[in-house]
Amino acid sequence: MRAEELKTQCLHAVHQSDIGIYLDSHQDTQDIYALYECIAGVGAQDTCEIYDQWTPAFEFAQKHANKWIFFAFSYEAYHQPLFLPYRPYTKPTAVLWTPQYWLTLSKQGKVESNNLSYFSQSLDTHVPTQLKIDLQPLWTKEEYLTRFNAVIEHIKQGDVYELNLCQAFKAVVFNLDTLTLYKILQEQGTMPYSAYWRYPPYTVISTSPERLLALRGSILIAQPMKGTQRKKHSQDTQSRDILRHSLKDRAENVMIVDLMRNDIAKSCLTGSIEVENLFQVLDYGNLYQMISTVKGRIRSGVHFLEAFYHVFPPGSMTGAPKKRSVEIIQQLECIPRGWFSGSIGYISPKQEADSNVLIRTLCYNQDLNELLLHTGGAVVYRSQAEQEYEETLLKAERIRTKLNQTI
Repeated sequence: MRAEELKTQCLHAVHQSDIGIYLDSHQDTQDIYALYECIAGVGAQDTCEIYDQWTPAFEFAQKHANKWIFFAFSYEAYHQPLFLPYRPYTKPTAVLWTPQYWLTLSKQGKVESNNLSYFSQSLDTHVPTQLKIDLQPLWTKEEYLTRFNAVIEHIKQGDVYELNLCQAFKAVVFNLDTLTLYKILQEQGTMPYSAYWRYPPYTVISTSPERLLALRGSILIAQPMKGTQRKKHSQDTQSRDILRHSLKDRAENVMIVDLMRNDIAKSCLTGSIEVENLFQVLDYGNLYQMISTVKGRIRSGVHFLEAFYHVFPPGSMTGAPKKRSVEIIQQLECIPRGWFSGSIGYISPKQEADSNVLIRTLCYNQDLNELLLHTGGAVVYRSQAEQEYEETLLKAERIRTKLNQTI
């Protein structure tokens, strides 16, 4: 069976299940740490829901150390890691589960599964529906600018020196065909940390280009991303050079690199932290991204989930210093980010692990018939209000335009 055919069957198997996850790297060749082309998990043998304390998550990971574990952490799971007062939520802020059936397709083409026939016999019964979705911003331009100016004041006062300010776009959609939506999002650009996750009442659809944290053997790997430049055409190397030499993007990137170095150092051997490929520019189809790689050797006895705890929430989506940034974001953004800015990932029976940052992500709540899209950007002292506002619209423009057309 061809790899693409198997991937399609895995995707449909996940879509047909109440609880399921599909992770796809889309044949990316730039990630030298990637182990799998795709991973699928269907059903749940055991589940752990987190509302405030992370202790049950650590216990769950130890209990199922010899099994595949998938996890999803919403942005609001930050309270305990940052020692911030807990705010009561009616839905879990994080979920971990062991799948009933799982399948992996390695980068070398090797297939492993505890029930290969379940996936290979999965029938493509999906009939795409016509979608016409009008995602509208929850803030006016004036409301965004007011919040932007508040961030600048915090920077002037020395509270933070970088903060990621996001705004949300919402649409009410009844009985949304989330698989069609996933396919539309992939058309906007395939990314190496894409995810399709179903856990009632949520469906999360992500085309993330950013890794949060991975574990390979005894090495922790973080790859914070700051800096984006859209291509004008497929052979546009000028935009790549503009991003590579952008002082603003470099300043934003190095701030988050320093933050990540501090975060993973809490789980690593003293003196083992190193930065590789600082300000590396990668090509992701229709845009360029600037990433840097931070590595360290994990201390003996430290579980991946503990290391993940110390880097959460993603610094690239908060700011620096992280705790104060999160407090200001909570005051200014007013509504929870939900799964956006959180992370989805896995821990294998071999204790290899990986996780993404949930950006370029659509979240659907079938109980509320609500579809949400968030966009934002890092604000520093030299940021320009009009430029930052337009950037949030630009990041949402392609998907908003595509979804507002009948297909």
